[in-house]
This record gives sequence, structure tokens and C-alpha cells, in this order.
Amino acid sequence: MFKAGRVIALRLAVLLAAGGLSVAALAQEDAGSKKPTNVLRGVLLRPTGEPAAGVKVVLAHAEKAKIWFGDGEVYAYGPRATFWGFFARRNGLTVCDTTTDAEGHFTLSDFRNPKSHYHLAFSYEQELIGVRTNIVPAEYQDAELRIVARPAAYFKAELKQENQEDPRYRAAELELLPPLLERQKERPEDRINFWVDVLNYEYSQWGRTVSQPSGRPKKFGPFPGGHEYRLTLEEWRSDVPFAVTVLGRKFHLGPGQTVDVAAAPNAGATLAGRVLGKDGQPMAGVNVMVEMGADAELIIGTVSDGEGKYELCGIRPGTHKLKLLRYAIRTAPG
Repeated sequence: MFKAGRVIALRLAVLLAAGGLSVAALAQEDAGSKKPTNVLRGVLLRPTGEPAAGVKVVLAHAEKAKIWFGDGEVYAYGPRATFWGFFARRNGLTVCDTTTDAEGHFTLSDFRNPKSHYHLAFSYEQELIGVRTNIVPAEYQDAELRIVARPAAYFKAELKQENQEDPRYRAAELELLPPLLERQKERPEDRINFWVDVLNYEYSQWGRTVSQPSGRPKKFGPFPGGHEYRLTLEEWRSDVPFAVTVLGRKFHLGPGQTVDVAAAPNAGATLAGRVLGKDGQPMAGVNVMVEMGADAELIIGTVSDGEGKYELCGIRPGTHKLKLLRYAIRTAPG
């Protein structure tokens, strides 16, 4: 008795044989079409105007792919269009990458609709790093995309664990924010994120242990200069099945700048309350956040306790947005 997958495979083989088609012919069917390959050509220059050779360049679809940076390196992933579920389609990439030549030139090809928006990012051994958002390749069909890299930027912050016995593990994420007009219609897929190493780790025979950082602010980077960012601090707790946002702060990193970022709320009022469900019962494990400023310039958060109580410190005067977030597992009936 055949399984379903074997039946499908058998039918496919019969159809191919009956039609006189070979796998090689199918693979060449799309490649042999008259549709030209989508191409974006450009040149990357250093801040001094010299060619940037040997630099990794990545092009990623703004909606269907994802870019992130870690330790000064750029990474991206996204789906590729296929036909018959097996064979790569011409102009089907949502992510493509290459390396600049000796004169800084690069060619990116085989990506999807050239009239769509893409993000372009580049990095080179923590020496050169940058990003251009919402590029439309169709606008550069008759001319090269010329990019002059800006000096890298850094920020300093004191991001640390209170003590090694603290059951809360703290993590941080840095998000590059597009211009405000683009941000108003932004979708989560459009975000460009940076991994920020909050804690130092030591590896031993028994696994990973936390090495307490010094009390001095730590320098993080490099990051592309000339952009707005939001730094989000999160806590992973044993009593809550998700990362709790405890602080979010927006700031600008100019080219070549090193900016001090306060990783704790400033002095201000205290907001205390209680979270109740529709049935009037207290709700524990709710991430309670206050977003301050027109564009959530500052976010302060905490989590409600077993009685639904919460307390937020550092609230500044003004009208703010209160946001509640809680994850729950819902099972289907039956």
C-alpha cells in the first residue's frame, strides 16, 4: 500500500514519461523564456571616496524578506519562487547578494519585480557597514546606483544583569527606523534589526554561565550612521512564557558618532494599577507598557503579578498611550 507522498511522486513520474518531458527540459523551461533577468548595478565607495572592494552587498525585498545585523555582519533570508514546487524560477529571488570588485562595483540579479521596494545593506569586517532603505531597482536601469558609505556609528549604554542569581535574563534589540512617513505605513516585515550582545558569556564544562560586566557603560557597534534607532530591553522570566518589554528608547546615530543612551527610566511619576479580565478576575503575566511621545520616543514596561498588580516608574508629564500585551494558547474545540 502506497503512502500519499509516494502516490503523488508516482503520478508525476508517469505524467513526465507520458508527455515525453525530461527533468532537464523542465528545468530549462523557465530559463529559456524571453523574459530578461532583473539586474541592479551599482558602485560602493568609502567615506573618503575610494572604491570599497571585497564588501558583501545584500538586496532584500522590503515586504517578503528579512535583513538583520550581528557582530557587524549582514544577513538576510527570504523565499524563492519556484514552479512545480521544485525548479527555481527566473527572477524569483527575494534575497540576493554579491561582493564588490576591486573598483567597488557590484551586480545583483535574478530578484523579483524591479518596481517593488527593496532594502540594500552592506558590511565588511566591522570596518564598513551601511543600509539604504526602499530602493526601487527599476529606477536604476539606465544608471548605476552610487552609494557613498557613511562613517559607522556606535552607542554606549549600561546594559547589565542585576546579579547572577537573578531569574530574569535580559536581552536587547536595536531596530533601525525608516523615515517617519514610511514608518506610519510600516509592517513588521519591513524592519531591520541588530543583535546587541548585552551580557558577556563564559563557556565551561557544564555549559554557559553569565560573566558580570563592569559597572561602566559598554560601547556597542558598529551600526550604519545617519539613521534613527529604537533600543528595546526585554526580560525573559521563568513565570512568563514570552519576552517582557521593560524599556524602549528612540535615538539618532549620526555618521561617526558615539551616543550615550540611558538604559533606565529617568526620574518621573509612578503609575500603579491592576489588570482585570472581563470576568473581573485579576490577570497575571500581562506586559503593561506606557508609550510616551508622539512616536513612542520612550516606552516603559513591566509585568503584572499574581494579583494583577503592576507599577511603572519614570512616567513624565503629558498624555500617553497605555498598552497591554499578553500571550495565551488557544486550543481548538474537540
